[in-house]
Amino acid sequence: MNRYLLVILIAVVAIFLSRGHRFYTPSETAVTPARLAKVLDETNGKVLLYFWQPKDPSCAKMDPIVDQVMSEYASKFTLVKVDTSNPENRAVHDTYNITATPTFVVVQKNKIVGAWVGPFTDKNSFLTFMRPSAAY
Repeated sequence: MNRYLLVILIAVVAIFLSRGHRFYTPSETAVTPARLAKVLDETNGKVLLYFWQPKDPSCAKMDPIVDQVMSEYASKFTLVKVDTSNPENRAVHDTYNITATPTFVVVQKNKIVGAWVGPFTDKNSFLTFMRPSAAY
């Protein structure tokens, strides 16, 4: 498990450094209300909150799609992954009334501009969701 986390962390850092994208990965730390507020305040553009669970099959299907969209459109928004199975993330989870995973919430200037509950079938359906919120 630790080897898997290390590989993911290295990949995230490599993407971050090579592309200069804004990317916050809470896999190593909890997403507390204070940390999320800081990200929301420091981000001029939109923030995509991705509420997920490691053992959820729907989330497992969404992860590659989210990664692909993030790699292509990350200059337009910041991704914050919130693990809803982590008790330290409960306050953020409750703030957005998350009842199922995966759930996607687009926030701009501390206002929700888009939300979706459930997995997308493919990249195009995910982009269709993102388009009305002008995330890209």
